[in-house]
Amino acid sequence: MSVRIIRGLRSIGGTPPSAALYDSVTGWAFGPVFAGEAEAESFLACCAEDPRTYSEVALRDIHEQWSRWWVQVADDAEDWPPADVTPQFVPGVRA
Repeated sequence: MSVRIIRGLRSIGGTPPSAALYDSVTGWAFGPVFAGEAEAESFLACCAEDPRTYSEVALRDIHEQWSRWWVQVADDAEDWPPADVTPQFVPGVRA
């Protein structure tokens, strides 16, 4: 009974397989599609609460905050992924 990651979604134009979140209780996928499993895992780690509890608007807000952080960390990191940096994002709260 948790949020899990669907891996290996169809790739488009030779890009790596995508990943998405799904609720293992209902079997329902939700939220954004990620460019891979590492992105989906990072997003889950950055959610302050269980992402199934957020409204669609709140989840979109957290994804926006996470996306800005992810691009910055990915550009700055020598060792990828950075295991020691995991912020917690809350809907409507900007750092």
